[in-house]
Amino acid sequence: MHKRYIPAVRDFVAFVADYGDSVDSAAECEYWLAFYMHTSYVTGLASKSRCNMALYGIEFFMPEARPLKLPRACMRGWDKLVPPTPYAPMPLDLVHAVAVTCALAGAVAVGIAILLSFDCLLRISEVAALRVGDIVDHRAQADPVGRGVAVYLRSTKTGRRQAVMIEDSALASLLVEWQSAVARADPAGPLFPSVAVLRDTLGRALRALDDGSWETRGLRFVWHSLRHGGASRAFLRGGAVVLPDLLVRGRWAVEASGRHYIQSGRQLLLSLALPAEISTLARGYRALGLASLALLDFAARLAAHM
Repeated sequence: MHKRYIPAVRDFVAFVADYGDSVDSAAECEYWLAFYMHTSYVTGLASKSRCNMALYGIEFFMPEARPLKLPRACMRGWDKLVPPTPYAPMPLDLVHAVAVTCALAGAVAVGIAILLSFDCLLRISEVAALRVGDIVDHRAQADPVGRGVAVYLRSTKTGRRQAVMIEDSALASLLVEWQSAVARADPAGPLFPSVAVLRDTLGRALRALDDGSWETRGLRFVWHSLRHGGASRAFLRGGAVVLPDLLVRGRWAVEASGRHYIQSGRQLLLSLALPAEISTLARGYRALGLASLALLDFAARLAAHM
């Protein structure tokens, strides 16, 4: 978060400097930040998210100024005038089609990371930070409650040392095999590429699957769409009774944050808007089994099922 706070705060400081003034107290900071937000809303000087980062950054670096009531009121007003649009939840068929596209392009690690992020509701920073020792195979455990493959998260947005169990047994097997393969080269190495590589590879895979009509169908996705999609699908599968468990699984600090991610109706509509070729590709992959993604002859096997 520091990397996002600092540039936003610098933009705000530069804005004040352009007016030939300086900020010498919390009261002055409150006034200038509210004026900066108003100017950004009217002229487009800075985006709403950039202004939010400036607000949070100043309150983080200057705790004595908290709370900056007037800027916070400005952001609430901006949200009412321009409600935030959540990232589109990625349907399961598209998740599988994108993972296959990455694997066929030689980016098997990214394909597995996509499947894992969807299943475990991982943020891109969380999946990129995973190392060999963070995956623990508990499938032979005597107690059935803890039986399975666990992903241990050293640091998350809502705390340190958290964990989540993989729900899909085939994906659990695939991840354990991938862990073993990576460990042979580097016993303490990273399981997946960097955030930049993950984001870029997903974007290229989505563009490769686009038939030219995605923009008009509202099919615009980013990595965070996997977290939205996984939460929405879990809610659809289990109904309202799974909400408390879902909030724990997604590591949301408050219920309102978790509810923001559940877009089950939108996910169903987006599923209907997907090109038929994507569903066909996804069905072919599922027929082979998720664990087939890392096989050397994956492309030939998939072609035989299409």
